[in-house]
Amino acid sequence: GEASPAGGSYGDFYSAEMRDFSPVVYSAVVPGNPPDVIVRATSNTDDIVVRADSQAPGTADGVWFANSFTEYWVNSPGHVVFASDVTGPGVNGSNDLGLWMNSRGTNEYIAREGDQAAGVPDGVTFSQFAAQSGFIPRIRMNDSGTVTFTGQLLGPGINSTNDRGVWIWNSGAQELVARSGTSAPGLGGVFKYFWDPSIDSQGRVLFPAMTTGPSLVPDAYWFGFAESITPIVLKGQPAPGMAGVVFNAINTRPILTDNGEIVFNVILAGSGITNANDYSIWKWSSGVLTKLVQEGEVAPGLPNTVMGRVWLVSANQAGRIAFVSSLLGPGIISANDSALWIQSMDGVRMVAREGSQGPGVVGSFVFREFSLDSLPVVAMNNDDKVALGTLVESVNIRSGVWGWDPSLGLFPIAPPNARLYADGALMGTVANSYLFGLDSESYSSGLADDGAFAFRTNFQAQTSVQGIFAGTLPVYCDLNTDSHVNIVDLLLVVSMWGPCQCGVECVADLNNDLRVNIVDLLIVVGNWG
Repeated sequence: GEASPAGGSYGDFYSAEMRDFSPVVYSAVVPGNPPDVIVRATSNTDDIVVRADSQAPGTADGVWFANSFTEYWVNSPGHVVFASDVTGPGVNGSNDLGLWMNSRGTNEYIAREGDQAAGVPDGVTFSQFAAQSGFIPRIRMNDSGTVTFTGQLLGPGINSTNDRGVWIWNSGAQELVARSGTSAPGLGGVFKYFWDPSIDSQGRVLFPAMTTGPSLVPDAYWFGFAESITPIVLKGQPAPGMAGVVFNAINTRPILTDNGEIVFNVILAGSGITNANDYSIWKWSSGVLTKLVQEGEVAPGLPNTVMGRVWLVSANQAGRIAFVSSLLGPGIISANDSALWIQSMDGVRMVAREGSQGPGVVGSFVFREFSLDSLPVVAMNNDDKVALGTLVESVNIRSGVWGWDPSLGLFPIAPPNARLYADGALMGTVANSYLFGLDSESYSSGLADDGAFAFRTNFQAQTSVQGIFAGTLPVYCDLNTDSHVNIVDLLLVVSMWGPCQCGVECVADLNNDLRVNIVDLLIVVGNWG
């Protein structure tokens, strides 16, 4: 209902993303004027990144962006890379999707279906930008504006053995990184299949690839600059520190941090490995492999309980991780047999557990399953703070957003049935809230080191009423958000003394017991500074 910089008023919102120091970037519908838009929002202004029904740069006159921005990514400087369908003269099913990059006001053409692809013979063109036919493109960009993507090829001499590749793009120039049917450096054989690539701050590319087959499983992860990629993790290699044990399988979505550390899931096999301890999570850093967690290890804080299958969800730039696991032990039943964990600077700690009630939820809603089949969206910054978007259930299923802090523990941001405040005003009662990652295993789903994040909320009474909100995770006990805990915060506790009032934000209730009392005052004193 609010005015859009594209003209008209916002209708539905799709998603919202941000990085360290970046503005919030979100996609939305503006009914009839035009239908779809991507907007970059700062504290001072909103500007249009791209809008449907506008000329697509690098194409013929009259070729416009269509109503489908299928994928976008923002880096810390606020540049946005996106995929879009196009429509207009000469456009058909073989050339109706392209990639562009917006660097603060200007959309720069990267590539389009039907274009000559770099690094291949003349006449060989891109047929699509995705690892598999029919999939949405997954494009990534580092803070220097270097973009990486997968593509499929069409043209003379192209067949199913040589029709895929990985490319990078920067400042108008494409470069081929790897192509199916060509030699796989450091491993022998040829590349047959690629999964989606990532890129670090130096421009080094990481991608899983298959060289053997016939099953679609990675044989290794390749990493490096375009001209010097090398395999760094191999299926079948010995597991360091585990005699007689090998990496039996590696997953298709490793997480690459900006500084070139890689975290990933491994299924183990060999001496002493059974179905009770074969799932694990590892980190690669400058050639050194380290096991982070393994199925069958003790579940911290739960007596006589072990973790079942573990699966990576997110990681921060320091290479510390968030993961889910099943639980095995006394008192464990199907309603409470999974949890979300964080590997913080203080060790492994539980963030949330299936069957427990989420803080701030009004009613009997409890957290649903945390598993590979029901992954939460988790954003994790370098202070090991977490923004969590996940499902809760009672008689129906709802979605909410919470925060987690090593000192605060789990606290509500926008859970179902809670009142949501923004700029001191009551916005409404939450129906559902969503934290967005661009895929289910993306470490960069939008939590900056200063605690800034963005999310979408639908409100009750009229669930079509939505909003994109930006906030900052609190500094524990910093009630006036000046980054210090001092006499001002102590006086705020005293001024709010007593039961929390319905419809009034109760920021001094630090232990979430719906009252402000001596307990909250002592918490402030204990966190002075």
